[in-house]
Amino acid sequence: MTKSRGTFSESPSYKWWVLAVVQFSFMLIGVDSTIVNLALPTIARDLGADIAVAQWTIAAFFTTTAVALPMAGRLADVMGLKKVFLMGFVIFTASSVGCGLAPSLEVLIGMRVVQAVGAAALLANSNVISLGVFPPNQHALAMGVNGSIFSLGFALGYTLGGFFIQWFGWRSIFLVNLPIGLLAIGLGALVLVESRIRRVSPPKVPFDWAGAVLSVVALTLVMVSLDGLTRGPQVSGGLLIILLAGLVGVGTFFLVEMKNKHPLLDVQLFRNPPFSIGLVTRLMSNAVFTATAFAIPFYTQNVLNFTPIESGLMMVPFAVTFAVAGPLSGRAADRIGSRALTTAGFVSTGAALIVLGALTAEPGHERNLVIQVAIGMALLGLGSGLFISPNSSVTLDAVPADKTGAASGLLYFTAFLGSATGTAYAASVLSAGLRDHGGLTALHSQGTREIGVASFLHAQGFVFHSLIAVTVLAIILCLSRGSHSKTGGSPSTSPFH
Repeated sequence: MTKSRGTFSESPSYKWWVLAVVQFSFMLIGVDSTIVNLALPTIARDLGADIAVAQWTIAAFFTTTAVALPMAGRLADVMGLKKVFLMGFVIFTASSVGCGLAPSLEVLIGMRVVQAVGAAALLANSNVISLGVFPPNQHALAMGVNGSIFSLGFALGYTLGGFFIQWFGWRSIFLVNLPIGLLAIGLGALVLVESRIRRVSPPKVPFDWAGAVLSVVALTLVMVSLDGLTRGPQVSGGLLIILLAGLVGVGTFFLVEMKNKHPLLDVQLFRNPPFSIGLVTRLMSNAVFTATAFAIPFYTQNVLNFTPIESGLMMVPFAVTFAVAGPLSGRAADRIGSRALTTAGFVSTGAALIVLGALTAEPGHERNLVIQVAIGMALLGLGSGLFISPNSSVTLDAVPADKTGAASGLLYFTAFLGSATGTAYAASVLSAGLRDHGGLTALHSQGTREIGVASFLHAQGFVFHSLIAVTVLAIILCLSRGSHSKTGGSPSTSPFH
């Protein structure tokens, strides 16, 4: 058996088997990245939750993934790629079942935190495994396949997700991960061979436990305090103390990491202006996208009274334009550089926000509103597709070759942190807009619906209009890049990578 496995791992087809196993991780996480947004209005109604509380189903996932990513990558250096990668599948699959069976929102959020740990173990090592089995001249091919499968999962989350939610309930979107996860675990155990999936043995360095603990505590305190501060007009002293403690924790984390010879995150890279611009604009891009992806399903399902299937179809224009623009912008960046493409990406994003910010709920204008949402989402997808791939490349090209791994970890970290921030911001504003009228129930009660809809639209408009200011600042930052910032390739087209 050992001999046959050894012969198989040396065969020309082996790299394709490994790449097929890796695609399960991108497909699962791609679908999960969008399907929960689509299901959240149903989850909130079913579990009787306020928008600001229900948003933690998404924000907790993003925040935990951001914190766990660098730890997962470092653990793979110690325990082995195969073991950590398969552990990721086991954790993600088991916690998906826990999400599907959750009796309350609190349990659901807790299971999403565990699910994020599994997702981090998969994301931190999927590209490493792909690059390990493919020769350097096929790295772009492997990364292109990874990005395409993620984009496919991203689109399926909105299409198949609507079908599952409407016909089998929101719990089915988590339970469907069970057979897929079990298949991935079985194939991974059979196919992956540690000596073949890691091209270079990692250096033996101690794990940064101080940085790990500080990052978890600091980010948790900051996110919890910001959530509490946006829930009502009254600001308690306790929340301010929690926020201050979180900010002190973030500062302490940076100081500890700067002095550590083997930091969890190489924060010294922030001293590199082009790299810092890449991270800040990526945070802005993810924040704008996730805030929009959070708000629109609530609008289509609660204001326009669309079914989950219809609501999902309204998000497809984003997935289509993103999937088309992403690979094309990566290739174009090799010729014209990143400055024009990343700037154009935020211009398109700003146009999307203007279109979506003008949404109404006028009776008899449903067709026009459908077209308006479709145009807005298509522009948003175009903007994300134009921006992400060139920005990722130019950001990683801005650091020395021996720092690329650390820089990639920071890029992941920033992207997921931006996603958590955007989700929390949109949820807090929408929740505040409905707070005086009974929350989401105001949109479904005949006596309060008119006032509830008006309040929701006002809050939604504020979300989109305020995000326009973010895109303007991002455009300025993109224009400040060097005019000759050519890229070396397209490491990823995923909105979360």
